[in-house]
Amino acid sequence: MNASANTVVNSPSFEMSSTSTSGNGAETLSSLTATFADHAKVLHKDDFQEVRNRKKDKPPATKRLVIGDSVHDVGFKGIEKKSVFCVNRLERHTTVKAVEDYLRSKNIHVCSCFRVKPRSPTVSHNDDCDDDDESIKFVSMRICIAQYDSEKLLSSDIWPKGITVRPWVFKSKHNA
Repeated sequence: MNASANTVVNSPSFEMSSTSTSGNGAETLSSLTATFADHAKVLHKDDFQEVRNRKKDKPPATKRLVIGDSVHDVGFKGIEKKSVFCVNRLERHTTVKAVEDYLRSKNIHVCSCFRVKPRSPTVSHNDDCDDDDESIKFVSMRICIAQYDSEKLLSSDIWPKGITVRPWVFKSKHNA
């Protein structure tokens, strides 16, 4: 079909036209592009209005969390949240008591601390680890502290060189 169709778009600021002259119905965009390009050259900044997102105009809602710190007896008690960490690469003669005492001296509330058995299948251990075993290069400890002390514990300033501290990774129940 070799029909020619003219479409005229009228707006208050400009007029565009596009013409379809090909036999398969495809439009020729040359006149549309030229008309728009010519019009865009003469537009001023004042001809546009910035679209503003109204959601950004609203101040963000502030979420407020209060953690109790009172030591007065009010008839009930709260249970503080805990965080668990792995302290690794401790010298093999390091004791649990030494680590607990050190953390308490840094005002970190220690809930529990215990030595972790090595995972290496080549080193056999029972519950009482032998510090004189030459195959042990370092020890690890699982430390549970009050959550509000986590930032203190994760500060590199309080730990001797070489020690690593990371959140404890719990095994999933499916693997157990």
